[in-house]
Amino acid sequence: MDLAYFSMSYECNEKCIFCPCSENARDIQPLSLDEMKRSVDIIVAKGPLDIAVISGGEPTLKKEFLDFAAYLVGKNIRIGLLSNSLKFASKRYLDQLLAITGPGMLEVTTAFHSHLAGKHDRLTCQPNSFHKSLQGVLNVVDAGVKVSVKYNLINYTYRELPDYIDWVYQTFPDKVNLILCNIDLTGIALKNKELTSVSFADSAPLLEQALDKVIEYQNEGRSRNVRVFDTPLCTLDPYYWDFVESGAGTNVSALRIPSDSPEKDRLYLDVESDSGTLFEPCDRCEVRDICPGTWRKTGEYFGNEIFQPIEDTL
Repeated sequence: MDLAYFSMSYECNEKCIFCPCSENARDIQPLSLDEMKRSVDIIVAKGPLDIAVISGGEPTLKKEFLDFAAYLVGKNIRIGLLSNSLKFASKRYLDQLLAITGPGMLEVTTAFHSHLAGKHDRLTCQPNSFHKSLQGVLNVVDAGVKVSVKYNLINYTYRELPDYIDWVYQTFPDKVNLILCNIDLTGIALKNKELTSVSFADSAPLLEQALDKVIEYQNEGRSRNVRVFDTPLCTLDPYYWDFVESGAGTNVSALRIPSDSPEKDRLYLDVESDSGTLFEPCDRCEVRDICPGTWRKTGEYFGNEIFQPIEDTL
């Protein structure tokens, strides 16, 4: 198996207005450490597992997180941690985690929602979260851990994306990856659609301007890995397609998340993706096999008219 996705709890120390979780997600009973371990055992019994992506909520808030990390590393499974890195502003906590994983068994992805501290903090509804997350990420980078910075395209900030690119190149060494992605327009994100929802027609020109800046930096010898996710190829000029993560990417082989529905509160081994080329226009598109498509809920919200399938005209 390539990848398993785990969430123990939806508890979080931020309240992001574009979170895809439902409003009552934090009230759902967390999974126990034993439940998480049993899920790992079932997955590993079916074949080797390369990486376990751990998300939430915010995973580092759970006191059991370190024990779960130790259990995964003990089975030689790498950890891909999706975290706001607020707790890593404390080197003491980071050192506790690294004593378990070392730098080689851990990857951290952290989203910065704007290069402007005030806007980032407004989106997270957490004062000073920008500066604490930034300190946390820099601590993780200094520790030699593989790090990715993530940017979500939303209506409130997408016009500033080219400036965000400059900030990333000025703030982080090139070994820090950059991920640009469209959001899953569901849950809290859908409730706040005035601030979150932006069509591909509106965002694509700014995304292309941002990628032009990346190309400029590359021409100057900078070597950062920059990838675009959940963005259909038909929404971008082919000149930029090399940046787009292919639809034939890493396979999510297993999923274990808390649920308040008994029939859903289980380990999924055959995971149906919520994103991809799932829409009627995609059936007619010549590049469907290499296109990542987008989130199911995002496509449903904007409708099929957002897609411009690339068809053979001969």
